[in-house]
Amino acid sequence: MNNKRIYSLDVLRIIAAALIVMHHYQQITDSYFGGRYNFRAYSAVVEFFFFLSGFVAYKYAKGEALCFWPYIKKKALRLLPLVAITSVAYEVLLVIYNNVCKTEWLLGNEISLWGLLLNCLGIQCGWFFKNPGVNNPAWYVSVLLLCYVVYWLLDAWSRKAQIPGNILYLAMTVLGVVFWVLDRNIPFINIYAARGYYSFFWGLLLSRCWKEKRIGPVWTIILIPVLFGLYLCPDWSKIVQLEVHHFVLLFLCYPVIVFLFISEPIQKTLNFKVFGILGASTYDVYLWHVPMMLAMYIGLELLQINWNLDYYKCLYAFVAGAFAVGLVSYFVISRPIQNRINK
Repeated sequence: MNNKRIYSLDVLRIIAAALIVMHHYQQITDSYFGGRYNFRAYSAVVEFFFFLSGFVAYKYAKGEALCFWPYIKKKALRLLPLVAITSVAYEVLLVIYNNVCKTEWLLGNEISLWGLLLNCLGIQCGWFFKNPGVNNPAWYVSVLLLCYVVYWLLDAWSRKAQIPGNILYLAMTVLGVVFWVLDRNIPFINIYAARGYYSFFWGLLLSRCWKEKRIGPVWTIILIPVLFGLYLCPDWSKIVQLEVHHFVLLFLCYPVIVFLFISEPIQKTLNFKVFGILGASTYDVYLWHVPMMLAMYIGLELLQINWNLDYYKCLYAFVAGAFAVGLVSYFVISRPIQNRINK
């Protein structure tokens, strides 16, 4: 695998980002749609982004030792500028919402300058502090940065102690599951950090195995009928109720989907630059969609529009709007900032 952008993976990013937006739309508007329009159950999609981040982190690795400061600085400068901008926008919109709507915002009405500072530093969740909930989806970025730090530590330990990296990544995946089950609210071992650990390092492990040709297309083909068997199983509803589906998705479904989408036939089929542009903008979509919801409620109140949001066409219109805003943000904010940083 080379360093060329894989557009087929961007297609997966687009789908995952749309599912997250739809999930939060239904959660915040308290909308219930039946059948195929019910996206409230899609609670493990953020794990897919962690998984993909870990997968790509090793895919583009050159096999050299990671230097801590250059490595972490590069990640932070790529992720945090937009976090800071969207967090400030969220707090400003929350002030306006409190004055205009005068109702309880589902994610909390408290203005938190301390939380804003933690967001801008990328340490608001999973590290030392309780998540302040400032533009709440940004917790993913904080935990992702934590995963990059742990990745550097494991890489350094692996080289110094001559321990195979696969063993350390597998151990971190298992620890993540244990921390998630324990559900303890202590630094580095809370449920948010756990979701990052077991997803990111599972992606890292599988990427390494794939790159070293320890697993391949045959392994993927074998797993496909297993997945169909699970989903066609009469007792699947019981499995879902036990929330085992959370780990079935991560440890079985996501690897199969990613391996299929990086296969040569699908890469060639989906080799269109438009997917790369939309895929690059999904980070902007993710960070802007909750501030957009605040803005939507403010606009409806100011215009005195009594709009029924519990309607699937409103849901899809909002998703389309989120991607439109994400694209504008990518070209006007994110890409210019990154170009300036790179220079």
